Amino acid sequence: MSEAVGKIKRLFDPLSGDEPDISEVSKWFIPMSEEMVAKFMSRTTVPTWSFIVHLSDYDINTFLLTCKSESQLERLRITCHPDMGKYSIGHIKPMLFNSLFEIVFNILLSRLQIKIEDEADLVPSMYNKCMIPSETWFIAGICKFQRSKFYRKGQPDTFAVWMSEEGGFKIGIRTETAVDIIDIFTSGKGYSIDMKHHFRTVEELVRYYGKYCMNAPKYDKILPKPHVCSSFYVSMISQRIDSLSVKREVAGGKSCTGFELEFNEVAARSAENKFPYSVSSKNRQKNRYGNVPAYDHTRVKLYDCDNDYINANYVKADVKSKSLAYILCQGPKPNTIEDMWRMIIQENVKTIVILTGLVEKSVVKCEKYWPELEESRNLWDEYKITTVKEGGCENIGVITISIDKNDGTFNSWCKIYHYKSWPDCGVPDDPWALLKLLLMTNERRDKYPLVPTIVHCSAGIGRTGTFVMLDIIMNQIKYQGVSTIVDIMETLIKLRTQRTSLVQTLTQYEFIYAAINAYLNWRLGKAKFINEKITDDE
Repeated sequence: MSEAVGKIKRLFDPLSGDEPDISEVSKWFIPMSEEMVAKFMSRTTVPTWSFIVHLSDYDINTFLLTCKSESQLERLRITCHPDMGKYSIGHIKPMLFNSLFEIVFNILLSRLQIKIEDEADLVPSMYNKCMIPSETWFIAGICKFQRSKFYRKGQPDTFAVWMSEEGGFKIGIRTETAVDIIDIFTSGKGYSIDMKHHFRTVEELVRYYGKYCMNAPKYDKILPKPHVCSSFYVSMISQRIDSLSVKREVAGGKSCTGFELEFNEVAARSAENKFPYSVSSKNRQKNRYGNVPAYDHTRVKLYDCDNDYINANYVKADVKSKSLAYILCQGPKPNTIEDMWRMIIQENVKTIVILTGLVEKSVVKCEKYWPELEESRNLWDEYKITTVKEGGCENIGVITISIDKNDGTFNSWCKIYHYKSWPDCGVPDDPWALLKLLLMTNERRDKYPLVPTIVHCSAGIGRTGTFVMLDIIMNQIKYQGVSTIVDIMETLIKLRTQRTSLVQTLTQYEFIYAAINAYLNWRLGKAKFINEKITDDE
């Protein structure tokens, strides 16, 4: 395999006219390792001058365009520059682009001249469409760990499909005592299990044998019901959304979408933890909503006061070697404003995210607990809280707070990010402003990585849970790359063990998928980078 040298030349400027339909990342990006890409692209069935785009094994900001030339595999290195929102190709005179999509688009329309090592032209002419299935019966990943749940806990008379280390596919059929394995063969005619019946995709093969008997050595029946796997390659989220949007029959003759099945599974597996302290007679009046307690085992305990209770929980999520720490709480009531500030000072909080209006539909959802601009509030004759600046952009207010101890021994700064366009129990009209908020708060958290971020709406569960879910998955992509495997359902189930009822509605659950899809297209596809930033003036 050779690598294209740094000689890149733009042949002519983009023109209007017929454009290749490549706007969806899943059409041309394949979440495979470099070794598996080489095996796949070396097959005789892969057309000459076709290519795929994939992530480097060694750097999450390096992408590779692997192309099959007439004699060998050629590789074009593409570098992502997150700090300026650009991608570049060529290392002699790098050429900048706004997105991977723009690079692929220009290559397909022959608008770039790329030289390889012997000064010959690299002329990719078509992309190989991602062949990895997006259905819930497909188990993402090639190691045994991803398949262990199907082997250990899969229901009898179910099937699943996964990819082998050689780049092929296998069907596993769970019986009462074992898992029978059936190989799927690949040829120029497509995919087959008997070399008689051929199919263009693995999905077509599975659909066919869901109706007709298989002619396999270990299995001569139709496929049983599918195993449901909630994890998937995040680069394929658009296809996953299409799959989960389809209604399917369930027990009792009813039908529901895959989203409904997943959200119902979350509810069924969200065991209630104990919260006697939260509902005790002395603390009940501190709760904004009687049906939203704070679990005892993760609740924030206030120091140096008569009553240590506040409706707030510590919530943590591990992403690679990084731990994300949050405090999720209700919007303060008049009688809990001082508790809120005690918690902020105690935990040395630098970032607060508010996801509710103070009043919505004439109902008070959250008390305004910070002073007016350039005004101060004294607490316990010990601290002075001052609003020193208000700013922000459309839909997002940014309030800068100074916290000073009266004896001069303590000073801290806190920023409140107030998102104002999220309806209660609903979702924003589009995800872009919310994604901008997530990027802003992540930038600030990077400055204070050991300090928890406070997130609250009114009850501190619906909008709050949705925001934190998005933050966790976005950080997983940020630190593990766009080929990572994500599991939105299992992530939410884990979060619900730390605070009750996070993500309240099916609409909010569906919005998580839609927003991550938009974020991925921002990272890779046709969407442009969000360049607007709000800088800290502290």
